Amino acid sequence: MRQQQTTWDIELTDEQQQRLRLQFESQRELQKFILTLTVEQLLDAQVYDPEQRSMEGKLYVYHCF
Repeated sequence: MRQQQTTWDIELTDEQQQRLRLQFESQRELQKFILTLTVEQLLDAQVYDPEQRSMEGKLYVYHCF
């Protein structure tokens, strides 16, 4: 049986064009981090909830802020 993920994740591209996946303990921590991103980074990002459902960064911002 697969263990339930309990983190909010964001996947984005760094300056060297490598994909990074960062994990946050709460949605609030993720939201604070998102506020530090550039528009370009946010447009390229994927956000994952604890059930690992994904949403494009721009849609996440639209729905959650």
